[in-house]
Amino acid sequence: MIFECFERNMFLFLTRKSIIMELWEKSHRPDFTTLTDGTKEVIAHEDDGLVIPYSQPQALANAILRFYEDHALYEQCGNRAHALVAQRFNAQRVSDAVGQIYREVINKKNG
Repeated sequence: MIFECFERNMFLFLTRKSIIMELWEKSHRPDFTTLTDGTKEVIAHEDDGLVIPYSQPQALANAILRFYEDHALYEQCGNRAHALVAQRFNAQRVSDAVGQIYREVINKKNG
């Protein structure tokens, strides 16, 4: 059953924040992750993915089976993940935030 999930490309297992957000922007697939640097800022357990303990393969297997058996949770997490990126991490918002930081630095230097 687990291999069927992988073959059907039902979910992601990523540990880099930037890659997670980029793929969420393009898909509605939830993610599994461990609490590594960066991912804890993005993934909320049972909201937009499942957080599993580090280096526990049985916990990963259980999470895979949970999404396989609970399609509503799978859909909910995938949709929320996609919406999160659209709302908080889209290119325009990031560009605006970086621009604001530059303006503040310039104003302090000139002021």
